[in-house]
Amino acid sequence: MRWWPRLWAGPVRKELERLRESEARYRLMAEHAHDVIIEYDVAGILRYVSPSVIGLLGYSAEELVGTPLLSLIHPDNVPEIGERVAMLSRGEPSPAEDTGDVRVQHKDGTWRWVQGRPAPMYDADGRQIGVVSVIRDNTERRRLEEQVRESEQRYRQLAEQSADLIVRYDVDGNVEFISPRAARQIGLDPDLVVGRNFRDLVPEGDRARNEAFFADLKAGRVPPQGDRNVWRTPLRGGRHVDFEGATSPIYEGDRIIGAVATLRDVTARIALQEDLERERSETGKALARLRDSEARYRALADNATDVIARVDMRGRIEFVSPSISAFGYRPEELIGRNNLDFIHPEDYTGSTRDAVLAGGAMPAGRESQFRLRRADGGWAWVQGTPAAIRDETGKPVAVVTVLRDITEQRRLEDELRRKEAEAQGAVIAKSEFLATMSHEIRTPLTAVVGFAGLLGKMQGLPDKARVYVDRIALSGEALTSIVNNVLDFSKIEAGQVELRPEPFDLQVFVEEALGVVHDSAEAKGLRLTGEVAGPNPGRVLADAGRLRQVVLNLLTNAIKFTHQGEVTLNVRYRRGELLVSVTDTGIGIAPEAATRLFQRFSQVDSSNARRFGGAGLGLAISRGLVELMGGEIGVESVEGQGSRFWFRAPVEAAGTRRRAAEPETAKPPAGARVLVVDDARANRELIMALLDPFELQLTEASDGLEALEATRRTTFDLVLMDLQMPGLDGIAATRAIRGGSELNRDTPILAVSASVQPSDVEACRQAGMDDHIGKPISARELVGKVAHWIGAPQDPGSQRAAG
Repeated sequence: MRWWPRLWAGPVRKELERLRESEARYRLMAEHAHDVIIEYDVAGILRYVSPSVIGLLGYSAEELVGTPLLSLIHPDNVPEIGERVAMLSRGEPSPAEDTGDVRVQHKDGTWRWVQGRPAPMYDADGRQIGVVSVIRDNTERRRLEEQVRESEQRYRQLAEQSADLIVRYDVDGNVEFISPRAARQIGLDPDLVVGRNFRDLVPEGDRARNEAFFADLKAGRVPPQGDRNVWRTPLRGGRHVDFEGATSPIYEGDRIIGAVATLRDVTARIALQEDLERERSETGKALARLRDSEARYRALADNATDVIARVDMRGRIEFVSPSISAFGYRPEELIGRNNLDFIHPEDYTGSTRDAVLAGGAMPAGRESQFRLRRADGGWAWVQGTPAAIRDETGKPVAVVTVLRDITEQRRLEDELRRKEAEAQGAVIAKSEFLATMSHEIRTPLTAVVGFAGLLGKMQGLPDKARVYVDRIALSGEALTSIVNNVLDFSKIEAGQVELRPEPFDLQVFVEEALGVVHDSAEAKGLRLTGEVAGPNPGRVLADAGRLRQVVLNLLTNAIKFTHQGEVTLNVRYRRGELLVSVTDTGIGIAPEAATRLFQRFSQVDSSNARRFGGAGLGLAISRGLVELMGGEIGVESVEGQGSRFWFRAPVEAAGTRRRAAEPETAKPPAGARVLVVDDARANRELIMALLDPFELQLTEASDGLEALEATRRTTFDLVLMDLQMPGLDGIAATRAIRGGSELNRDTPILAVSASVQPSDVEACRQAGMDDHIGKPISARELVGKVAHWIGAPQDPGSQRAAG
């Protein structure tokens, strides 16, 4: 029987060779796969990690083998993965479902999102001895999904503010979204429309066409693109509104899941058409006119599998996976051809190939991306992950590359950058326009308001002249208020308003607010009252200036729209919240008009702008400020009987403190030397007229050069400096004085300018100015600041040193 072993030796040896070849093939696939393959035992110890882990986590495979799997898992994901390992250790079958997105730690300490696809491993007796799992890097997908969510949020905000009506609904006609601003303008309550079926919003005569439309949509038939359809929606009170618009389908994969309609109110036009065609059509169907319209389709990311290719050292393609069909090729068409025939000439560099062959670090980001020629002659962006294949001596013999189609990703990134650039450009243009218009209006307004105030204080004016002066002053103050409101609203929209909480006394707050509007109420014969109702905490912590701005807006509106009766301010503190209401006996507001009140440039009736004045920004600013504080604002009104405007805002009780006596306004010391710099003669004359009663030594300069010469000849106690002047402007003149004037290097310099944006004030501080007075000039502010800075010690290391 000695021949028996020899009989079996041949087949066994062949089987062993076959197994070794199979193992080598699978190991080669694992070691060059784009995804990471790991194997861990029932204790959760890593027993095998494919080399591609270095691209995912920065570790070599050797560094990870033998380490616990849970040591790489984010604490938030440890319970889920830990339970899988615990089930193994208890002898229970581990689940084979995908893990979902899990965070694992990179060698540099950062976290990567991955998804695992586990499969159990069994021994010869059928016992589970571990798990093998394919790990895919989802970090980039998660980042792009977040960018898409942000982009969708921005587009949602645009839709919500759109003047046209935008409606999204599913294939059954259930309304999922309606743009609130446009809906309210036509009398639809968006909260009541969302969730209703579209068939409830069309009249009986349109229902057959409506049902046919949704039947096509549900069956996956695309509605005709470019058609402008007209729909009629009934409203309360027997009214209706006609819409004209186009519909675009919403896809999930290649399946239609709904549609978006962009609708415009064409009620007036349709009414005219119905008058002309009433004899021919009694059914109430809206007529549709064909218009050209570009079709919009939602692009989905290409889900094709990655392409694996092997290229020899001369660049000839030796192998390519069947997934190359995504680019229009069959594998046999590419075998034997040079890989450079398919790479865009502008994208090929030898540095990547040299780095791969030298075993160096692979490029990341866009450096690893290039354009691949498609079979139809076009180009597709791909991301490559090459790895060198070496023989027994370590010599490279080929390169294996895993290619992923990222054309759509590149398009999304480029579109995102373009949108961001457009948005940034719009913000910059708007800010520059507002700054310029504010300056150009405030400059002449300074003289109007200032000289009207001086003229009003003159003795012996005829009665009619005094009436004219008062009207000039009131008009100037109204225009100043409008300019300030426009700037405030711009700041709120741009998110540039910062709250400055400070303790203040509620009773004093109420008295001061009533004091500001007392004369206006008295002039109309109105009774003006106010109170702090309920328990008074004394002082509260909040931004008193912004709260006062809201209260004064409400009081001013109440007085403006009340002809007789009273206006009442009620303030109440309750459980960390300030409740404020202003009640009047004025003209009241119709319910359907109340929703427009807090929109910018909006009034109940356009005729009110002519009767009562105003730009319609006050309530919009008030809403923005209250919402910035974390509160809400609203109105209750009965037309013809009066209104109650209210708001609530969170505050903190700050205890009680005795009210300090208000200090008297300081006066500038007589004889002090003041240099007034302004290119507008009227403004110089105004400032000098306001300071004339205090017996100061005043000197004029019409531009920055004259100011610089004056500071080199004379020592001044204070310089009042305009900013925008021809030749040498105020900023440059201030820097020159600070740097080169021995006599006035440390003299206080105050900006007196119509440039009042926060960036303008900061520029003044950076240039070395000590303070800022905005135009139109307040006499009280001018005198107070002049007195303060002339009397202040000249310390070059104080505010200016910080700039």
